[in-house]
Amino acid sequence: MPTQPAVLGTARLGNFRLGYEPASLVTLRIAHVSILLAGVAAQVRIAGLTIHDLLNDAPNTATLTIDDATPPTVEQSLRITVNSDTPRLLFAGNLQTVGLSYEGLPAQRVWPSTAIDTTARANRRRPFGTYVSVSATTIAQALVSGYAPAFSTTNIAAGLPAVSIIFDGTEDWITALARLAKAIGGYCKVEDLDAYLFLTDTTDPPDAINDTPGLFLNDPPITMTRDVSQLRTRVYGKGHGEKTRADVAAGETKIPIADAVMFNPAGGKAIVGTTPDGAQSQIVDYTGTMIGGGGSLVGPGVQPSTAPTVALANGAGLGTGVYQYANTDVTASGETLPSPLASITTGTFTVAPPTTALFKSPQLGGGLVVGKWYGYRVTYTTAVGETESFNEINPGFTSASNNAFALSGIPISADPTVTGRKIYRSIGSISSAFAAAGPWALVATIADNTTTVITDNLADGSRGAALTNINTATGVKNQVAIPVLPLGPTGTTARKIYRTAVNGSQLKLQQTVSDNTTTSGVTDATADGSLGANAPTADTSLLPQPFGQVNAGTSALVTAGVGAFASGGGWVLVGSQVLRYTGISGNSLTGIPTSGAGAITTTIPYNSVVTQSPALIGVTGLTLAALNGTPVSIWVQRDDLAAQATQAAVDAANGVTPADGIYEGPVIVDERRGEASLTALCDANLQLFSTPIVTVTYATRDVKTKSGKTVHVATTTPPIGPVDLVIQDVTITELGTAPGTAPKFTVTASSTRFSLDDLLRKLLAASA
Repeated sequence: MPTQPAVLGTARLGNFRLGYEPASLVTLRIAHVSILLAGVAAQVRIAGLTIHDLLNDAPNTATLTIDDATPPTVEQSLRITVNSDTPRLLFAGNLQTVGLSYEGLPAQRVWPSTAIDTTARANRRRPFGTYVSVSATTIAQALVSGYAPAFSTTNIAAGLPAVSIIFDGTEDWITALARLAKAIGGYCKVEDLDAYLFLTDTTDPPDAINDTPGLFLNDPPITMTRDVSQLRTRVYGKGHGEKTRADVAAGETKIPIADAVMFNPAGGKAIVGTTPDGAQSQIVDYTGTMIGGGGSLVGPGVQPSTAPTVALANGAGLGTGVYQYANTDVTASGETLPSPLASITTGTFTVAPPTTALFKSPQLGGGLVVGKWYGYRVTYTTAVGETESFNEINPGFTSASNNAFALSGIPISADPTVTGRKIYRSIGSISSAFAAAGPWALVATIADNTTTVITDNLADGSRGAALTNINTATGVKNQVAIPVLPLGPTGTTARKIYRTAVNGSQLKLQQTVSDNTTTSGVTDATADGSLGANAPTADTSLLPQPFGQVNAGTSALVTAGVGAFASGGGWVLVGSQVLRYTGISGNSLTGIPTSGAGAITTTIPYNSVVTQSPALIGVTGLTLAALNGTPVSIWVQRDDLAAQATQAAVDAANGVTPADGIYEGPVIVDERRGEASLTALCDANLQLFSTPIVTVTYATRDVKTKSGKTVHVATTTPPIGPVDLVIQDVTITELGTAPGTAPKFTVTASSTRFSLDDLLRKLLAASA
């Protein structure tokens, strides 16, 4: 075998360029379209294959003709991608309709079919929920997790604005998501089991449309329109409504309604009609709401008829001054009103002296002088000092056989500060108009306030200190005994004792007696600062009230308690009657008109339930009367001041008057919304329509073209832009019609979107 060296230089590896891939092959792969039916490559007629990629709640669709050997079936999955290296999704969904036909011969079968994206899967459940000032991000995530759990939330933008919104099951899932998008001025869609919600989609943007050759096609020609037909710089919104509960006079400042929960408690605007079936035309302001619901019983209420008995007691704890006491009866249902008051004054007091004399009986065996008249006096003693004595006027006489005295009936003081008594004796000269012949001197000290009998046989020379007869006895009485606590009626389970602070008027809880048998309370030494809750102002005991009634035409309504009612007046419900009152006096609602709207028209028996009616308060602007049942709805007005200023300049330049730039759009009506949610919806509407709508249509082969993306348009021939627009609608055709040629994307991009709601409103306005 001959040998011959190979000349590598002739072949020149560089000429073959190992690893080199021609650009044409790269282009072929990038433009390659893959169609999978139930996960298997399918044979599809290229002609007529069309995909519609739509933004928001409209589903993406595909129209195609299948001529595969295996017949397709409805609900088979369909997946269309472009670029075999890095597949880019054009459509993902399921066959919705499958037809059957043939071409030429019956054996040459074809299946004209349509497909819809995964929107139908998302719509299998209808959302419910109420959200108040919650980020749209959180709401959208809840919609997915609760009602479309097979979907991903990866493409729900973070940190979206907060809105208030209610889902009541009347909408399918994608409509609810679209309404949420509308509330924030954003966009939504679903694709390949992904949920999208965003304000601006900045990921993987499509190529800008400019004068660079090939960026846009000339079939069809690129076009641009500016539309001011929907321009609006001011928007009104009408939200949740309630009906009036009574006839309301013109100029009324409080409007009674069935429920005020949805209205702004800090005030706002409302729109009011004049009749239940008439249009609403009066726009009023209100400063707040009255939720209502609390109430009482008609009648004076139940209270104990007598006050507790109180008495001074020695000791500290209370201050010095006047205290007032009352008690209530407690039942399983509640508590009565307080009893009448008992008053007492505490402090340091001078003790009163004895007011009676003791009795003297002569007896044998004493050391007194025989044949003399002896007189006795008694004083009270306390921890501090001694009282005066009671003046003796009937002395006793001694004899040889009875020269001592049995002393009985010694006075006892009712004053608790008295701790003892002292007995003084003197010698007199006569039995009547006794005059002491010598000084009054101490003969006995009794160290208690109970002993009433002693014997005096002390010799005159053994007597003690002289009687000063000056009252120096004082006592500190800063405690209060409660010796008598009235029992409650049948049904009473406990009683409560209330007391004021020193020299005060507000009764506060001092003690609770947890039965209806104990007849006294514990001595009160509770400091003012340690008292408990205020005494009740309403009777909640449900004990029987006295029989009575409030007559028709009466201007005041007595109640068991007014704590649940607004002190500045309002409306109350009693059975079928709705009453207007202007104030409160004691436990009565006062200022009720004697006739007309808000008057008592039929007799109201005691024990009827009276409740505060919900109402709008601080109302101004009600110039016409409103009949009972007239609707009252939340009303908002939103202005885009910047857009008004811009349009005002345009108006002035074009001679339009008034040149204020105010263009009012159709009233946005959604009776499910509160003020916050309605405001967000109006603001979103302004964001969409406060400037002229710019729409550009063009065709491109940029595979990054998708609905929801923002495209920058800036061409000089023709002159369009520069402007950033959101792609609303993409029609994809010419898939695989020529090797290396990407599909054709026919695009509608706009500065805003026309929704079905807007079209319906325009149609209704045109037909009105």
